[in-house]
Amino acid sequence: MQTIAAIDPGAKSGGIAIADQNGIRLFKMPADPSELRDIIPFNATVVIEKVPPFVGRLIPSSAAFKLGKSAGWLEGFTQGRQQRLILVTPQAWQAGLGIPRGDRSQSQWKGALKAEAARRYPSTEGLTLQTSDALLMLDWALRNPAALI
Repeated sequence: MQTIAAIDPGAKSGGIAIADQNGIRLFKMPADPSELRDIIPFNATVVIEKVPPFVGRLIPSSAAFKLGKSAGWLEGFTQGRQQRLILVTPQAWQAGLGIPRGDRSQSQWKGALKAEAARRYPSTEGLTLQTSDALLMLDWALRNPAALI
């Protein structure tokens, strides 16, 4: 089985989901980025959520800076290890979920994503708001193997 690591790069609220021969494991984003070397296997294909260049009213510029810094660090870490890197937009990985966004607030939307992750992977330990997006990105990668080539 191919090892896949899906990463939501949120600086404080991000998470990591890894699928390999041992099953699926979830991790919150470590406080020290150097700890990633102990979490992400060298043989993993790494899927990272592509952060938008403009975040709008929902995310203040200070948070956008931290998000961009985190995403950039993750991309550099992955490429420095010469791992296959796939950037996926939120629109792409959320497209097949069948959950209409509607007029939900950001917290309601995140709750709906967590509920969907729990529905799809009910026995996965460590599912939180921090790790649910990463788990759903992993689900996208597992359902779209051609995107990993």
